[in-house]
Amino acid sequence: MNTREIGNKYEDKSVEILIKNSYKILERNYQNKFGEIDIIAQKYDEIVFVEVKYRKTNKFGYGYEAVDRKKLFKIVKLAQLYMQSKKYEKYKMRFDCMSYLEDELDWIKNIVWGDEIGF
Repeated sequence: MNTREIGNKYEDKSVEILIKNSYKILERNYQNKFGEIDIIAQKYDEIVFVEVKYRKTNKFGYGYEAVDRKKLFKIVKLAQLYMQSKKYEKYKMRFDCMSYLEDELDWIKNIVWGDEIGF
């Protein structure tokens, strides 16, 4: 299995978990000029931008550690454009990371706060 196939497998798992937790999936692999977000979901009045990361081992760190300040800044800019394009001004935004170490999930909700990336 190549890295794209592995990525798709864990994105699929994440979508299943989100749906089981009453999230509506709005987009998968959404792209704009700032990059790509793996999953965009909605629950109640909140739009959730989900970055999915997978690691076979933690030898080089956990998946969520790859969501650094630079990556967070891109995700936030991407999310702002998405919200404007869909006219979702009335919704709140949240940024999550679903990080897998083999098949063990660490779902970090609210991975980013404005102060962390200079907003």
